[in-house]
Amino acid sequence: MIIGGGIVGFNAAQMAVGLQADVTILDTNAHTVEKLSNYFGTKARVLHSNDSLLKAYITRADLIIGGVLITGVKAPKVINKTMLSFMKRGSVLVDVAIDQGGCFETSHATTYG
Repeated sequence: MIIGGGIVGFNAAQMAVGLQADVTILDTNAHTVEKLSNYFGTKARVLHSNDSLLKAYITRADLIIGGVLITGVKAPKVINKTMLSFMKRGSVLVDVAIDQGGCFETSHATTYG
């Protein structure tokens, strides 16, 4: 599952579709949803995001990529701590918005070494 259909989300989706993954992209912008739906066709699910869809897809995802970036402001927290308890055991979160505070409530910056 990819949250955010901007540059990060689009590129993540392209990679995942290329690997033949079952891809779902959630975005709140109707224009972005339409553009991505037209681009990916049946290769990815592109949905207009809301709380109930987000909660439903969290329970199924093996990987969630958070790419919610808003220029010049802190990233909104789209997944809170309570929602995390509904995730499958062993699933992974990747918060690409970490440089803007992260879009997951429990995110914190890490390093490789």
